[in-house]
Amino acid sequence: MLLDMSNIKSLDSFALGVLIGIYKRVILAGGRLCILSPNENIKRLFEITGMDKLLKIYNTISEALSEMR
Repeated sequence: MLLDMSNIKSLDSFALGVLIGIYKRVILAGGRLCILSPNENIKRLFEITGMDKLLKIYNTISEALSEMR
């Protein structure tokens, strides 16, 4: 699953919890959750929470799609 976050300005704890729930469901289904174009604040939040170790983060859609094939 590729989640485009290019228009997301910030995430609160509720939104982070939703992402974790989505991540768990995708993993249980045998997939991967990949994040596209998060801003620097969201990247930092992922680093602080350790989510950057679970999620693959891509800067462009072409980068994400080429690696997912």
